[in-house]
Amino acid sequence: MSSTAQVVVAATLNTGGWIVIIVIALLVLAGVAALVMAQRKKSDSHKHDRAEEMREEARERAADVERDQVEAQRAQQESAQAQRAAQAAEERAAEARTGVDQEQARHEDQLREADRIDPHVDHSSDDYAPETTTQPSTQPTTAHPTDGTDGTDGTSHRA
Repeated sequence: MSSTAQVVVAATLNTGGWIVIIVIALLVLAGVAALVMAQRKKSDSHKHDRAEEMREEARERAADVERDQVEAQRAQQESAQAQRAAQAAEERAAEARTGVDQEQARHEDQLREADRIDPHVDHSSDDYAPETTTQPSTQPTTAHPTDGTDGTDGTSHRA
């Protein structure tokens, strides 16, 4: 073989070797790309599965939220009813207080009238106050002490 033939054969082998190297490199790159794509697909599938689980949990919680809303509305209605009942009770108590005040005023008026017509009572005195005991006592009391005093400080309003 001549030296030119050796150069051509060496160049051919050299070019063939490069082609083999390039083909192998392309196959390796294709394999890496396939692995990356498979990994990405697996990751996407896992993310999709997780998203579906989250959606299912949200659907389950939606029923809980609706139940909680119904319970909150029921509690609000009970509260409003209790407030109305409390207001009605407060109004009854106010009416009762007014009735008691009126009855006490009538009682005091009656006592003042009795003291006014009683010749033994000095109702024009500056410290005059009618006896307005409104609660019944279980102990005996004297409405008119026999010593001529009102039973407090020894002074007399009655003659």
